[in-house]
Amino acid sequence: MQELMILVVDDMRSMRAIVKGVLQDMGFDQLMEAGDGQEALSVLRSRRVDLVVCDVEMPKMSGIELLDEVDKDGTLNSVPFIMLTAMNQRDKVQEILKHQVFDFVLKPINPKMLEDRVQAFLDSREPQDIPDLDG
Repeated sequence: MQELMILVVDDMRSMRAIVKGVLQDMGFDQLMEAGDGQEALSVLRSRRVDLVVCDVEMPKMSGIELLDEVDKDGTLNSVPFIMLTAMNQRDKVQEILKHQVFDFVLKPINPKMLEDRVQAFLDSREPQDIPDLDG
């Protein structure tokens, strides 16, 4: 089982279920969810979260507004995000790129693509083998 705590943020319960299903199939069992950016911010301020998988368009507080708040908070601004965005939201992608987002997944979600992005995140956390130059 993967030990990371992952927060899934989307206003659609069905989308949260799909994302959580992919993550569970990958061996993650420490999963939390939030229905909008406000809920997510509350979770981020109260618990350690290792990765956030977050929708862009949500009521109350969008994914971009959440990123703005996270960036302002010195205790949260290193939390990595994978953003979920619809193909027709290219203008939103430009806004998101102003933030340090790990990656994007286009909606409708292809489970294999989400799995690949999460795996790339995991791979980026692994210490790299440093060759022995003294030989």
